[in-house]
Amino acid sequence: MSIAQGLPPIGPPAAAAGPTGRDVLLGLSVSTVLFLLLAVGIGIAHLFYPGDWLRGPWGLLLQLALANAVLAAAALAVAARRGWAMFLFKPLRTGMLAICAAGGAAGGITLALLLTLLSEAVGVRLHGVNDELMGVDELPPLGLALFALIAAGTTPLVEELIFRGLLFQWLRGRIGATGGALASAVLFGALHWPTGQAIWAGLVGFALALLFDRTGSLWASVAAHSGNNALAIVLVLTLVV
Repeated sequence: MSIAQGLPPIGPPAAAAGPTGRDVLLGLSVSTVLFLLLAVGIGIAHLFYPGDWLRGPWGLLLQLALANAVLAAAALAVAARRGWAMFLFKPLRTGMLAICAAGGAAGGITLALLLTLLSEAVGVRLHGVNDELMGVDELPPLGLALFALIAAGTTPLVEELIFRGLLFQWLRGRIGATGGALASAVLFGALHWPTGQAIWAGLVGFALALLFDRTGSLWASVAAHSGNNALAIVLVLTLVV
């Protein structure tokens, strides 16, 4: 018997273990510290440069860029500790990604319309529109292209990394897929509370978590999230013209 015959068969590589409590704590700590530093920095900047420079289309673009940077830093910190495989970037076929993007766009706008109609029926504001978003058409072509890249490209990626790739996976290991999707959706909705879209974002976050759980790939939820945001940009530009 040869040496090779005496060795045990080599199986497929083990899948990366999911996030641990330390991973979640690291991500939350990094994002919290950076957000606090940004708040202090913006406060100091206002002392020397008073005004509403954080409002309007350029202000919105700056807010998005800063928020993206904070979430990206948190994801990078976790990835440096555990590697990117933990986030489950399983490759998907182009057709599947297109279906996810189209489904995200259709589902997001349908949900927004239903919440708007329900708001009018019950007399309670359940869904609002970000007024600053309605002014993005005032941006020059380069600014508009940058806004589209951030809103429909990097924002879905970093939000999915943190809310589905990190938080949902960790919660799923403790309270199951449905419970994890619900808990992470509440946190995702809370992030969108200032814009009046907490309920809508929470429901979308719940669906994105279940999509991620069903496909086993973060690319699916990223594509759906990106499709939703891309359609929102198109509709805003169409409505304001």
